[in-house]
Amino acid sequence: MSLANLRNLCENLQTKGVLNITSPAQYPRRAAVVAILRWHATTPPDDAVLHTESPSSTPTHPLDVLKQWQDTPGHLEILYIQRAKRKGDVWSGQVAFPGGKNEPEDTKDVETATREVHEEIGLDLTDTTNFLQLGKLDDKQVYKELVVVPFVFLQISPVTPPLAIQDSEVAAVYWISLKYLLHAELFNFDPWALRNHERRERWPLASENKIQVPSIVLPVQDEQEMPVILWGLTLRMSQQLFEFAVTDVVAEKSRL
Repeated sequence: MSLANLRNLCENLQTKGVLNITSPAQYPRRAAVVAILRWHATTPPDDAVLHTESPSSTPTHPLDVLKQWQDTPGHLEILYIQRAKRKGDVWSGQVAFPGGKNEPEDTKDVETATREVHEEIGLDLTDTTNFLQLGKLDDKQVYKELVVVPFVFLQISPVTPPLAIQDSEVAAVYWISLKYLLHAELFNFDPWALRNHERRERWPLASENKIQVPSIVLPVQDEQEMPVILWGLTLRMSQQLFEFAVTDVVAEKSRL
């Protein structure tokens, strides 16, 4: 994925209107997740010009970052987690963006997002020498009880800070090339086929191959050497991000 795609993504996140959902009074609990992007330089970090020369000149605008990276060959990657497998957890083992539900101390959705990311994988998104918030995607209504707010952050430092994975919540972390994701073929997947015992408990009328959803097989395997599959809510959020990355704002305006 080229820097032109990253430019498109930044501009679309800044200019396109996204859906914001207010939680109903009877269901005030919200959740926030983060799509974290990084430019994976093909040259060693010491030689990659992915940062400014002094902390005082740390970029605060995405286009400033792109100017620094224009001579640095590489590709864009996105971080996904695989949730820990836990009996009774509807999200058990699924591919997701890091994040979680809000707590009383959170005054904004973005505070929920940054706190949860730090708790789950140890990255401090509030450290502006390492990360820059690009914007957000459409809010998602999960059933009627929960609104999920997806944010997008970009790593601007040349090296990803060390991860500290919360084993009780996260089984694995994967950096996946957006070039791969853009060209990956969608296929129909039965998300309950690998969890027959849980499926019978939760959806007794469901049978194998009765429920088919779009999905992408990621180019990794889990600890049991099983395929890692992106589907559901996280795939839908990812697809909006992909659309923003391939839509040229300038070209689109010129056609109007």
